[in-house]
Amino acid sequence: MIEVSGEEFTLQFSRQQGTIAAWTYQGLPLIEQGPLLNIWRAPTDNDVHSAREWRREGLDRLQHRFSSVELLAGAPHAVQIAVTATLGATSLPPAFDVSYCYTIFGTGDLLLETTLAPRKALQHLPRVGLQFMMPAGFTRFAWYGRGPHENYPDRLESARIGVYTGTVEEQHEPYIRPQENGNKSDVRWAAITNQQGMGLLAVGKPLLNAGVHHYTQAALTAANHTFELARIPETVVSLDYRQGGLGSNSCGPGPLPQYLLQPTEMRFDVRLTPFSKEADSPMRLSKNRLPVR
Repeated sequence: MIEVSGEEFTLQFSRQQGTIAAWTYQGLPLIEQGPLLNIWRAPTDNDVHSAREWRREGLDRLQHRFSSVELLAGAPHAVQIAVTATLGATSLPPAFDVSYCYTIFGTGDLLLETTLAPRKALQHLPRVGLQFMMPAGFTRFAWYGRGPHENYPDRLESARIGVYTGTVEEQHEPYIRPQENGNKSDVRWAAITNQQGMGLLAVGKPLLNAGVHHYTQAALTAANHTFELARIPETVVSLDYRQGGLGSNSCGPGPLPQYLLQPTEMRFDVRLTPFSKEADSPMRLSKNRLPVR
């Protein structure tokens, strides 16, 4: 285990799991699992044809195999942890090479740089981003991006840019058949907090897709009816670099070419900051520059 601590935070990093094992801010646990790269989304009705190929390629059961976790020499105000891994499904060739670089600053900010490269030919992807789980109690969600309703790259003209707030539960769209839902596009920042206003701020570089749920992707994928969904008290957070378009292929054409997420080499950065609304606002915090590494 690698442990990094500052005045108000402690972060433990698991060498075995290749990700954060525990992160506390002012004694409050923030993360229960992750963040790790996520490619899969619970197929929408419009994904019905693409999903067959996604499953054939193993995108619904990708697993990390970590090859190295290295603590790098730190600057005066930061330390870095570099992680390399392959991502693949059992009995299939590896699909992606993945590398993560965690920079943890003395301020408590974490900058996570993620790079992935396909190792084999794949069709267009459902999504590319990070996913992690926060403990029970983080039930409030605020974001500066498109809203207030769900929106996707080819479903966003009716969603205006603004600052929106609500509960995590309110972001879930109860489709008759459970599926991917609740995404917010063009997000500048997103904040997931408890009732007291403490939690995590996520800032995209430059923009994110963001979604929060009390349901895992596995649960949304497995359920055929809403009553079969297993709700959890924890909050699943998705911070996506890209979401593939939805199209209308349940009974019409698929997504237009410009909305297909092609499997190419990608790199994206996400900044995570523990905060309390009593101390500072998400808008102001999102504009703070990180210290020089």
